[in-house]
Amino acid sequence: MSLTNSIRARPSGQATESPTTTIFACPQSASSPPTVIAGLLAVAWAWWLSGWWAISPLQTVALLVGVPMLAMIVVDIAFVRVHRRTTTGLDFSRFRRGETSLSRIAVKVLAFYAVWAGIALLYWLLKEYAPYRSGHMLRLAAGIATLAVLLTPLYVAVVDRLQTDPHDEVWHFGQWLLGRPHDADKARTHLLASGLRAFFLPFLLGSISKLYLASEAISFSEASQSTHRMLYYYLDKLWLLDSIFASIGYLLASRLLDTHYRGVYRRAGSWFVTGICYPPYNTVFFTGTGFYQVRYWDSVIAVDSFVGLVWMALIAVVCTIYIGANLSFGLRFSNLSKRGIVTTGPYALMKHPAYFFKNVSWWLMYVPFAVVGSPFEALRACLLLAMGSGIYYLRARCEEIELADDPQYQAYCRYIERHGLVARLRSAMTVTSSPSSGNRASGVQTEEERT
Repeated sequence: MSLTNSIRARPSGQATESPTTTIFACPQSASSPPTVIAGLLAVAWAWWLSGWWAISPLQTVALLVGVPMLAMIVVDIAFVRVHRRTTTGLDFSRFRRGETSLSRIAVKVLAFYAVWAGIALLYWLLKEYAPYRSGHMLRLAAGIATLAVLLTPLYVAVVDRLQTDPHDEVWHFGQWLLGRPHDADKARTHLLASGLRAFFLPFLLGSISKLYLASEAISFSEASQSTHRMLYYYLDKLWLLDSIFASIGYLLASRLLDTHYRGVYRRAGSWFVTGICYPPYNTVFFTGTGFYQVRYWDSVIAVDSFVGLVWMALIAVVCTIYIGANLSFGLRFSNLSKRGIVTTGPYALMKHPAYFFKNVSWWLMYVPFAVVGSPFEALRACLLLAMGSGIYYLRARCEEIELADDPQYQAYCRYIERHGLVARLRSAMTVTSSPSSGNRASGVQTEEERT
């Protein structure tokens, strides 16, 4: 979804006024490019390390998730200093002079434990989670649960002492559990944010060992013998990277890292159009339509032809941008939630690059417009894939509606409208097509030229 910085901008992307121009600064991003780079380097190192010995599926997940997660935490705290941001709601001067309320801490710990117990019950009841109730996933869940139970009281005590307003969403949910006065909106935020993490984490963590094995099915030397093989060798690596970073984003939700959930989306439509894009519902709305089961790009385009080479290059570039947009979130990847606005990477050029380029990759890979059988079959396939793309358009629109009251997002939208990729292309086309003006002759730069 659409969420330090290499750009130190004016607060909230405020405009600087002059008699002749208005330039909107890019607002500061919640995510840091150095943190993302550290995560990528750590994944590469863990990947190299895993090649030295045969590791189990559990060790694969622990290594490929744990190493980059620790690397990004270190960079975020030591260099970006995210824990000092005002958005954390923390004041470290309170550590010595702040007060500790054992009753308030107990309410928060109860809130965490109660939600986790409910999640564990749902995992046990629902058949969709049956594959994750055995083997390495069960051992992984047991390990995560044990750490959470042991560390939560200490974490809650430290954060509670530092908070400028310790009566946060967790406390209000605990108050609700005890039948005491509470803010229902804040209590709901804690419940929904916990539910989001519980819904996505099993699928993401469960896919990592499988994607790792798929990515290691052939060696680089084998893949380099064919451009076609190299494409899928590269794509397998991309899908694994995506799952690793998404898993880290859902695992880490902490005020100490400024990755806490500041809010969740409220509209039922937002939850609906997002939910049907993921298992098990996407099997009905996407896979069940079967629009790509008849044709795939390499079944209609010769892979060793010039067109095939161009097509593979397009797929590689588009998928790189799509995954790169997801990686730009760093420690803050999550659906249906507010964890800060990302304005770096592909998001510095356009809104919703992940949604846009993901859908472009579908059209390139599944080529529904390629006629196989009859033109009507191609039309049917195009309409079905267009429905899938339409779902992502609705996701983007819902996201914009949910974030519309966020001043940071408003500033970001103004910046993209003025300086985004489309605006820059339009400006370049205008300059190219227009005749030389008096301004150019007199040496006066236009606003577009200055930016």
